[in-house]
Amino acid sequence: MMRIFLLFIVFTSSTIYAQKYEFDYLTKYLTKFKDSKRESLHYSNSENDNYFLRISLGNSSQLIAQLFDSEKSKIHNFSVIETEFQNEINFKFKYENSTALNINKRDGNKLEFVFENLSEKDSIKNVKLSIYKNIKRKKPLMYLNMELKKNTYNLFPVFRKSCIHPYEFIQKLNNYENFVVVKAIGESLTGLKIEHNLIEVQKIDFELNITE
Repeated sequence: MMRIFLLFIVFTSSTIYAQKYEFDYLTKYLTKFKDSKRESLHYSNSENDNYFLRISLGNSSQLIAQLFDSEKSKIHNFSVIETEFQNEINFKFKYENSTALNINKRDGNKLEFVFENLSEKDSIKNVKLSIYKNIKRKKPLMYLNMELKKNTYNLFPVFRKSCIHPYEFIQKLNNYENFVVVKAIGESLTGLKIEHNLIEVQKIDFELNITE
């Protein structure tokens, strides 16, 4: 049975200014490369691609949360406590700090992203994504053979943020069709064979207010 993720937010602040973030989709991807496995849990807004919330393990094997806001060039950092009761996972967040988000948009504009339709049947489409250094399209920097499933909203940006490192903030990469990526196999930027699998996707209604 799919587990439901409930979030309870804990903040401390001496100011009254609040930044509101709304999320309507939760996704979890499992990434395999070499002998390693990594899960990534993301909260996204299907109508606003400028921010997302990522929950992951930190260097000390403790859960951390980072809210990336590319429009304001900020990362809001939180420590996280996880509890589970009756198949429901609860997260308690404690605001730690905010840091600068540095994105080199100029280099991203030089890149060439090519989507090649391989096959399509019923609600499933197979597409190859190749990323090139520039429009000359010589050897790709990386590629992914993706299996996409039709969806009410376009959730390719969620996959981009979760799995296409280091290009997760390049909105030019978006494929503007209503699909969700359920599986992708290819080669990373460093030449490693890599595989991504969608473990979970949920429609949610969650609002997060941050005060600084």
